[in-house]
Amino acid sequence: MELHSVDDSNLNSWVEIGRGGFGQVFKVRHNPWGITVAVKVLHQSDSKAFAKEVRAMCKGNSSHVVQIRGMYNGHPPNITCITPVQGLVMEYMERGSLDSLLKQLDEPPPWCLTLRFAHHVAVGLNFLHKLNPQILHLDLKPSNVLLDCSLNAKVTDFGLAKILSDTSCSSKEEGGTTSYMPPEAFDLNCKPTPASDVYSYAILLCSILKGGQPYPNQVCLSSLLKLRIPLGDRPNLDELAFREAKGLTELIDLIKKCWDANPLNRPPFSDCMLKVEGLLEPLQCEIKDAVHKVLNSLDSELDTEIEQQIGALNLSASVPHNENPGTLKSMKSDPGPVQDLPGSSANRRGDKENPGTLKFMKSDPGPVQDLSGSSASRRGDKGPPALLVPPRPSSRQTTIRASNVYGVQIGDNNTMVIRGSGRHRHKTAPP
Repeated sequence: MELHSVDDSNLNSWVEIGRGGFGQVFKVRHNPWGITVAVKVLHQSDSKAFAKEVRAMCKGNSSHVVQIRGMYNGHPPNITCITPVQGLVMEYMERGSLDSLLKQLDEPPPWCLTLRFAHHVAVGLNFLHKLNPQILHLDLKPSNVLLDCSLNAKVTDFGLAKILSDTSCSSKEEGGTTSYMPPEAFDLNCKPTPASDVYSYAILLCSILKGGQPYPNQVCLSSLLKLRIPLGDRPNLDELAFREAKGLTELIDLIKKCWDANPLNRPPFSDCMLKVEGLLEPLQCEIKDAVHKVLNSLDSELDTEIEQQIGALNLSASVPHNENPGTLKSMKSDPGPVQDLPGSSANRRGDKENPGTLKFMKSDPGPVQDLSGSSASRRGDKGPPALLVPPRPSSRQTTIRASNVYGVQIGDNNTMVIRGSGRHRHKTAPP
């Protein structure tokens, strides 16, 4: 695979998504490629060895190994440095790390997913160990196992222990890393082997089975672990959530072989991969539902967190203390004075009008000439009733003129008044 060189001109929208002993990780938009990538900025590295090791890491093009897309050289935001810093440009994994998943669930994943994580990690490490030259991970732990949108697992940060010039087999990192180190790693004269990764794999499986840290209070006991692990102390597997799970006994047997004090007695990853694959095969039909269940749980938790953050903003409108905020009150508006027209019923009765009511008043249209042949002419009626028009405070009568026709239609009133002079063409009208 071609190794690309990436600088700041290609990148924007930097968002920090994690940090650790090796450096900081950013979610970044790569404009020329049109995709989101992860950029891991290294705290310190040997520039001469960097390019060589990254080229070797780019060979790790497996479905269960995070793909290295190139080398970064530049000045990331919020990192003060005089000279450009180096880093790795990697594929972006949407669901974060296995470590963050265990913290969000606060319990072990479903049994079929536990076995699938174990299988994916074994496949990824077996691939790295089979490369020529061989790549050792040397820092396998839940935070270095990343998950895509379907919860497929991929190992990351493989080979970084060789890139960082200040990292040796006797790493001084506290907390998580110490728990996953093999007993031989605490010997200053040790030489890393593939069996070192196999031991870390066993402790990783313990973390998944427990749904958290392999040792209780491991951060506080980090110094003690450095003494006790070489003496044979291992995580307690007596109390696990999967007591009746089919294949649990076989998986525990594999774990105990992988954490053997003698590196020569530990099985290679090719054996681990086949063993876990056999345990997973009968449960393949359950994986889809388990993934759906876990993703729904994660998304629901995220929605709840967002709602709590919005609620903390206290965006509710202010309401007087004596008002019930859940009650909608109707208010009367004052339409102003109502002027009735001559001949209106209100004028004849002398009633007091309600100032909050809009009334239509009857107006006196004057003499009405009905049309020839109309029903009013045949019956001898006294013409139509007076027109109803809306009250206008500025005039005594309201009419609508359209040519020589006067009138307005309100409801069922179809009265129309026609002036007797007939229709005439205006002198400005076209012929």
